[in-house]
Amino acid sequence: MKFVDNFSGLNSYENKTENPNWPVFQLAYGFLPEPVTTLKEVKPLPKGFFLKINLDTGEESLQSFTHYSYSHTLSNAQTARNKIEKKLTDAVGRHLLADAPIGVFLSGGIDSGIITMLASLYHKGNLQTLSLYFNEILYSE
Repeated sequence: MKFVDNFSGLNSYENKTENPNWPVFQLAYGFLPEPVTTLKEVKPLPKGFFLKINLDTGEESLQSFTHYSYSHTLSNAQTARNKIEKKLTDAVGRHLLADAPIGVFLSGGIDSGIITMLASLYHKGNLQTLSLYFNEILYSE
């Protein structure tokens, strides 16, 4: 399957057309189910995969995030906390590499709060966030 049709457009998201139906899916499900994206011309990658593109040849390679690494058993709580903080900070930093503005959905939970805090270390004053609020308690976070 070919994911990218035009390499010259890789650096330009401005010329993409918004999918007018994406907010309906977001509100109905709380997420965008595949293959729905916010832009008409953008296709989602399969879960757990990334796309590697050779810009010289146009060759695409769909690759899985199945790299596992294990370390020795940690018996010191502070060492474990430090390792978790470093791994999370590094992971968020890697995911912030983009040619378009970066944003974070804030759900009100600790996970999105931590991701936002760590992302703000890399994007001082430029990080976009979105929170949804509903008057109905059952739908609001």
